[in-house]
Amino acid sequence: MKRTPARRLSCKQSSLVWSGAAAGSPTAPTAANIGIGIGNISRTGATSPVVVVLLAGILLALIVLTVVIATSTPGGGTAVGPGSGNAPPGAAPRPAVADGQTATRSEQKNEPPKPSTPVADPNRIKETLQKGKTYEVVLKAGFDTRVEDKDWGLRTVVNIAYAAELKLQRTIEENDGHRIQELRHFATSRNVKLLSEVESLSIELGPRGMLLLSGLETLMPGTAPTVLTARPILERVLHPLVQNAVNADAVKAVAHVDSLSGKKIRIVYVDGLGVESVTPVGCSLDASERDFVFTTAALSDCYLFPEVNTKPGEKWTVEGAQFAGLFDPTWRGIPEGDIVIARAPDEGTDDHKTATLKVESGVVIMNASDNSKRRMGRFAPTGQMNYNLNQGFIESARLTGQFSREEVSKDHILFESVFRETPVMKVVYTCQMLP
Repeated sequence: MKRTPARRLSCKQSSLVWSGAAAGSPTAPTAANIGIGIGNISRTGATSPVVVVLLAGILLALIVLTVVIATSTPGGGTAVGPGSGNAPPGAAPRPAVADGQTATRSEQKNEPPKPSTPVADPNRIKETLQKGKTYEVVLKAGFDTRVEDKDWGLRTVVNIAYAAELKLQRTIEENDGHRIQELRHFATSRNVKLLSEVESLSIELGPRGMLLLSGLETLMPGTAPTVLTARPILERVLHPLVQNAVNADAVKAVAHVDSLSGKKIRIVYVDGLGVESVTPVGCSLDASERDFVFTTAALSDCYLFPEVNTKPGEKWTVEGAQFAGLFDPTWRGIPEGDIVIARAPDEGTDDHKTATLKVESGVVIMNASDNSKRRMGRFAPTGQMNYNLNQGFIESARLTGQFSREEVSKDHILFESVFRETPVMKVVYTCQMLP
């Protein structure tokens, strides 16, 4: 029997010559030089359909690879830079305000808060914020209540003790009675929540001016909330009578250090206008930090106690925006609403006399909403503030009141907490002029 020769499929130029050259170079893979010459296939008979499909698929894959390489940088990475919309893997988002860059009021998409009336008293402004002086502020806030919290477990109601604290220094660089320039150092801003099934969980903020959460100094600012050993924290923030009754193993502690911690920012404030400009010093600001600093109420003491010659029993109404310095900065909200304040009899001696200011009624609404979500918190404070008549500023405050919120930012430590009761917020504020 005469044997019939087997049909051969020959592919000329069948080698792949590209070896990773950059797009646009002579050896870069293109439809013209990818090294497979479909058009040069010779045959002695009909080509198998399977072979044709296979070769067409290879060609299509190589064309796609060519497009990917053509849109990459010469080093092979995805384009990064102005206008690219991308950042290197693991890199922080591009800052809204770079180190040394000045963000002005007129540049902001949403107009920052503006007082309804100016102080219009240069001597009072100079007295309240004395040029060359540094004022140190310590703010503590906290509450305890019943919650559902994802950090403990879904569909389980537990008790929460929440504490936040802020320490900052305000150095007044310039003050002509109308325009103030200050360097504000956020020494620390941090918060913690304790979760437990123990019903007696009760917050204790401690003496005025004393920080509670020094154990969080090892955490990096701006990182995700971190689960910590509970014992050192609960010894700081729980009521002494509760500490012995609480087994640390039955408590879960979650802590967070705000991204503002450690940052210095130069703020220019104009009487009657509000914050005119913001300049980070040795750091950068993201959009939420920039927007928060623009809410600064630099002359709030002049509004909280507008007339030093008022008599005990007289009352006045203050805009909620002037309470910005009495709130946990991690909320990143703009205070709104109205608060009624009355003067009570003075306290102290001639060397250190204070005007007693009673916070009687009203509601402050913390508005942190944006175009995508509505985020609102409500605080109805009552309590007392003490105004140092010798040095011209509010040196202490202790407020309490019911607190509620509709929603918080997903970055906040309370994002996964659903209140089952309305908590009572406690606020302790102190300010001193450093020598």
